[in-house]
Amino acid sequence: MSSSIESLRAALGADKVVVDPATRALYSQDVYRAGAMPSAVVSPTSVAEVAAAVRAATTAGLAVFARGGGMSYTDAYLPDRAASIVLDLRGLNRVLEVNEDDLTALVEAGCTWADLDQALAPMGLRAVF
Repeated sequence: MSSSIESLRAALGADKVVVDPATRALYSQDVYRAGAMPSAVVSPTSVAEVAAAVRAATTAGLAVFARGGGMSYTDAYLPDRAASIVLDLRGLNRVLEVNEDDLTALVEAGCTWADLDQALAPMGLRAVF
């Protein structure tokens, strides 16, 4: 496993690959349940880094679980095996485009409802969720 972690660190930098037990335990939980503890939590801040992390993880035989803005109640990002990484996508939190005519927004995977509402407020709009 250490070579897999080193591959991730080489691709993204050591500060973006966290392996301490407390962080891994936090990222293995949702509001109601816990999944398997991942091998690492990886925090990319660009699309290129996401691609590099996925490439390094899958080459090493690690499953990839993507986590967007934070905790949920759906269990959607919980790892189901230890040989995995959780991609913490909070660093990709930009609102890329708002189409006021169609009432649509294009956002990155880590964008929260609060981020979106802040971008919409100057237009007199709000997110309906």
